[in-house]
Amino acid sequence: MRHIFTIIIALLLFLPSCKTETKESYYNRGLAHQEKGQLDKAIEDYTKALVLNPDFASAYINRGIVYDMKHQSDKAIEDLTMAIALEPNNPVPYSNRGGIYNREGQHDKAIEDYTKAIAVDPNYIYAYSNRGNVYRIIGQYERAIEDFNKAIILDSNDTTLAYYSRGLTYYDKGQYDKAIRDFDKAIVINQNFALSYRDRGRSFALIGKLKEAEMDIKKALELSSTNLSIIVSMAEIYSIKNNTVEACEWLSKGIERGFNDWNYIKTSKTFKDIRGASCYNEIMSGR
Repeated sequence: MRHIFTIIIALLLFLPSCKTETKESYYNRGLAHQEKGQLDKAIEDYTKALVLNPDFASAYINRGIVYDMKHQSDKAIEDLTMAIALEPNNPVPYSNRGGIYNREGQHDKAIEDYTKAIAVDPNYIYAYSNRGNVYRIIGQYERAIEDFNKAIILDSNDTTLAYYSRGLTYYDKGQYDKAIRDFDKAIVINQNFALSYRDRGRSFALIGKLKEAEMDIKKALELSSTNLSIIVSMAEIYSIKNNTVEACEWLSKGIERGFNDWNYIKTSKTFKDIRGASCYNEIMSGR
């Protein structure tokens, strides 16, 4: 009998442990997969968490974010909408859903979601910054500036993006001196933010400070050599300098690498000096 008991104990020692998974363990593992870029595995774990608890709002939010990362906008919106139903006073799903609407060109819906996020949390910085960007896109510049001002007031730790975005708004309004001042502030806070140099350079170029403009674009290119918009900005600088050959070479380089914002190239005032050139017409032929 003692031998049988000993055998049973030995077998139990070699049996795999039967760990019971919980909604939290699935959720946390989903977060880890998401952090590593293992998106399908993250979705699988968030889904398992939701099977155990269909009212787990955070799992819907993060699964929605992952679906968005996978460019599955419909599924992302569905999950974020479910999260809103479960937690109507949480600004995060409103803000994330607003980002999807904005990217899809549904600006009114995006503004509505960002406004709801602010209504439930008046100190939610991201909603002000993101709503400001939508207002800028649709040309409501004063409202955009108001939102960026609020974001700057609320976030005393890192206002890089708020200053940068407000600078872009002034740039779009043609107020280049104000734009430069905001880009200056963004650069002081974060000296490695390439886009601040790019757009300060473009602003310098449009007020005739071509030396400063070229220095800034080269600095931006040094910080982010693969950024297509910065490559094209080199073309803009040479265009303003009436160096048609260099402008066309840089423009061609940007397009060859994937830049395809044809409307920007056709309408931006920075390219007006080369639009009649044969090299420009050749590059833009059929586009």
